[in-house]
Amino acid sequence: MKTNDMIKTNRKLQQQLTEENNAYYGDLLIYLRAKGAMKKEAVIEEKALEILTDILDAQRDGISAEAYFGKEPQEIANDLLSFSPISLMDFLKLALIALGSYSLFSILPALIFPENDIDFGSFMVVGLYSFISAITLFWFISKGVYAKKKKQSNMLLGILGTLLFLGGTLLAIFIKTPLTVELPGPVGILTILTLLIVMSILFFTQNNEDKQMWSTFIPLILVCATIGILSRISYFSKYFETTMGKYIVVAILLISAIFQYLIVYLQTKKMKNIP
Repeated sequence: MKTNDMIKTNRKLQQQLTEENNAYYGDLLIYLRAKGAMKKEAVIEEKALEILTDILDAQRDGISAEAYFGKEPQEIANDLLSFSPISLMDFLKLALIALGSYSLFSILPALIFPENDIDFGSFMVVGLYSFISAITLFWFISKGVYAKKKKQSNMLLGILGTLLFLGGTLLAIFIKTPLTVELPGPVGILTILTLLIVMSILFFTQNNEDKQMWSTFIPLILVCATIGILSRISYFSKYFETTMGKYIVVAILLISAIFQYLIVYLQTKKMKNIP
């Protein structure tokens, strides 16, 4: 079974768990995935699915997950992880996800105005920072799953995530390098179209669940791309340079950001309501 199929099957089978067993297995699954972020994903998901199957079998016999596996599921998870091989490909995948996420929220918006240069040196620095931040968050999540003071741990996780995001934002603002490229006129339009094609290919190669998650960002991406293209066409560029034109662009971006937030909020709420 492919990794994506195992994840999908896992999600469906979890719906059969009792509330108590779901809480037990949910923590175990988060711990396995967070601490095993650089392990071979297929092995982690296979072991997680095996544990879930055992819990369901015990549940049908009237035995709880805690009674079946014990009160120390962290030890079980650590034993499984110790035998799971490190995967360079999955490690690279994590790096590309971090770099791709940064690209999505930095390069395309930066292309909105032709006068903006693309600093590839800064991009690489912040991309590396994003990867390190992702590893740090995975580590912190694994430490917090079985922490004695779970609420405080979750609060610290939120604070850490916010600080790491702000750190990345400040790096992007203040770090400047000579590795800059100007993208005016046709060159900028071609770059935007190329990015859209690459993003489209990546989007359509995802499974349905990942497509649903990434689809929430489509409106904002299309708005940024459209403004970036129009601002490089001489017929529209003169208007974009006026004060009124800049105000309209800012207003459109603000409305798009609010709309983006609403889509993410509704999508998250919908996922929470799934039994």
